Amino acid sequence: MATYLDDEGAPQSGRLLVRPNATYRDEATGTTIMPRVRAYKFLHGRLDITLPSSDSEALEKPFTYTIREGIPGGWQFAINVPASRAETGPVLLHSLKVDDSFIIPIDSMPPTYGWHSPTTY
Repeated sequence: MATYLDDEGAPQSGRLLVRPNATYRDEATGTTIMPRVRAYKFLHGRLDITLPSSDSEALEKPFTYTIREGIPGGWQFAINVPASRAETGPVLLHSLKVDDSFIIPIDSMPPTYGWHSPTTY
């Protein structure tokens, strides 16, 4: 969960791009999931998404997600989604950051990332 506010404290709308940084298997279906970017819209400052755990015992090895915020002044950063937090209810997105050294400011709007632009969604 995240709340996005602009410089004046008003709720902001935009997109978040999420990409797993490894191939993983969906435990429920047994399907192999290939890394691909998914766009999640947030309106009036509120983002509410659910991501599969990145350290589940069913995985061969843990992985991280790359997050890119498609808003002015947005960041790119890596997160882990620990299985141990799955039953705790909503978790703040920025509390999952791997390390502040992975934060990269995004200078262009709309941001282009090399994989593709969020405007294609």
